[in-house]
Amino acid sequence: MSWQDQIHNWDPKDFGGIRKLTVSPHDIWVPDIFLYSSISRRNIEKDTLDINILLGYDGICQWIPPIIYQSSCETNMRDFPFDVQNCSLKFGSWVHSSEFIDIRIAENTPVDLSEYLENAEFTMLETFGVRKLSNYSCCSDTYIDIFFYLVLRRKSEFYVQVYF
Repeated sequence: MSWQDQIHNWDPKDFGGIRKLTVSPHDIWVPDIFLYSSISRRNIEKDTLDINILLGYDGICQWIPPIIYQSSCETNMRDFPFDVQNCSLKFGSWVHSSEFIDIRIAENTPVDLSEYLENAEFTMLETFGVRKLSNYSCCSDTYIDIFFYLVLRRKSEFYVQVYF
């Protein structure tokens, strides 16, 4: 995750050519981005606040905490064991509306599956991300949500046997 910090920036010429610093997330503002459909009881923010942030002279912050997200998906078992499942992961700020935080995803960039582990029961068919503006009954403000969609096909060979 990266963001622009409007306060923490400097001219490298004034600081011996230093272009990047490692800073504690306790010393800088960190966006409150959460997985809305999380089924984990762990406090992700608390667990990741010990991972340092790389701060560039231009205020660009890069933070890549090691997080394993756990979420649930509604399933449609009508075509079992030949089913295709559509799962969505909704991320957004818990507190800040679009007036204060603008969440974006890189356009025309596929979801990074470099750390994806193949699953014995499902094959990943498609992944994509979508940015949406949302309004909630609690609040008059508009919020930005990022949805990542995963399309999975069940490997039917685990359930189908042919006898001759």
